[in-house]
Amino acid sequence: MNEFEPRIYETLRAQAERTPEEIKEGLKVDFERLLKNLNELEKKFSGLQEKTESDKSLDALKTLSISKEKKKEARELLKKIWENTIKRIETETDAFSDWEDTGMKSGLINGLNKGQYKVPIRFIRMPLSIYLRDKIRHKGKFRTEGRFRNKGIEFYQKPPDFLDIWLTLIEKGPAAGMLLCLDHELIHALQEVETIGLAMAVLKMPGENRALGEMHAYKSSNAICLRRPLTSKLIKHIQEGYKVKNLDQLISAADSIDKLKALGLNDREIGQLVAKAFWIEKNATWYPLDAKAAELSSQYNLENEDVENLVLADRMERKIQSLKAQIIALEEMIQAIDSLKELTKEIHSKQ
Repeated sequence: MNEFEPRIYETLRAQAERTPEEIKEGLKVDFERLLKNLNELEKKFSGLQEKTESDKSLDALKTLSISKEKKKEARELLKKIWENTIKRIETETDAFSDWEDTGMKSGLINGLNKGQYKVPIRFIRMPLSIYLRDKIRHKGKFRTEGRFRNKGIEFYQKPPDFLDIWLTLIEKGPAAGMLLCLDHELIHALQEVETIGLAMAVLKMPGENRALGEMHAYKSSNAICLRRPLTSKLIKHIQEGYKVKNLDQLISAADSIDKLKALGLNDREIGQLVAKAFWIEKNATWYPLDAKAAELSSQYNLENEDVENLVLADRMERKIQSLKAQIIALEEMIQAIDSLKELTKEIHSKQ
């Protein structure tokens, strides 16, 4: 059974029973507790980092001298500790909950190329046409990591080893590097239109819906990233990278997705809203996303300020879960290195 505290939106049903006086007072969010937890975890993680940097623990993975016949044993040892790392993160944190809908967790242990996803994925060399497009159209500032093609996802690099994922998790948090890229593309799979094939749904998405679809994918894949980019930078990135002309559509998309996630909707539910969404220029809103946020706010007796507080609390809670995952990954890595050192001692003592 999971030991972590439920996210704030999981307690919203109780908020629906508030009296008129309580509603007037506003939603009770314990920001002081959230900030205290965040500061304590940051301090703990920094302490572990200082320890590994002082004794160069992480460098030990590259410098340990292990004979060829023992490399298999060493790898099996690391794999076993890595599997325990995943189990600990799943039971002690909520960091992987956003990966339930995309199937990302299935690729963590056996490799991202062997995960069980909604669509097939493959890792190949970048085609020359894509390389030239990035160089000419984006002037080298925007690199295509992957894309939908032939009803699946292509990635233009080698699949990362579990050790690469482990180190990335320690250094940057759950949603970083290849993990972020894969999750981003799989989010698009959740935006599938029922009557159109997946590749058609994404590649032929109208310009305005492309703005919403990309914002959903970027926002969701960055949701559990400890150092996720500011919304303003994300808007600029999508605007330039995907040639989105209407800035209001991006601002509204970011706002709607933040609210829906804070109100408890998962990526599959948001993806289905995105699939049938359209832009209302008069109100500068996305239907039905904004309507759904308004419906939930009314259901839980929340004012606009309450929802804004929920969004802020949700961001802080996600940072807390991300830090917990990083701490566990680093603790287990330290144990793994100590075990490897013991293994090398056994090797040398037998020689």
